[in-house]
Amino acid sequence: MRDYADVHQLTVLANLENYNSILIKEEVGKEDRLKKLREQSIIQLQSLRKTSHTIGSVESPFVLMEQDSKLSKVDKNVKTVVEYKPKKE
Repeated sequence: MRDYADVHQLTVLANLENYNSILIKEEVGKEDRLKKLREQSIIQLQSLRKTSHTIGSVESPFVLMEQDSKLSKVDKNVKTVVEYKPKKE
């Protein structure tokens, strides 16, 4: 995933790894951690993408665009994770 991620996605990923370790130390359950990490990923990525300090598009040189969409593979994977709804048991 890191090979295909842009600068913003790598930043969010690093932040989420740190936040996840904090949640684990606080003994937050797996499902609650996933929800909190998902929320943070959306907030952080939207914030970074809106920044006025970025000139033009910031993308990995390895980004592979899907022919049927403007989303990169990483963006599609992130979207899949963000939209994931755990099954209620």
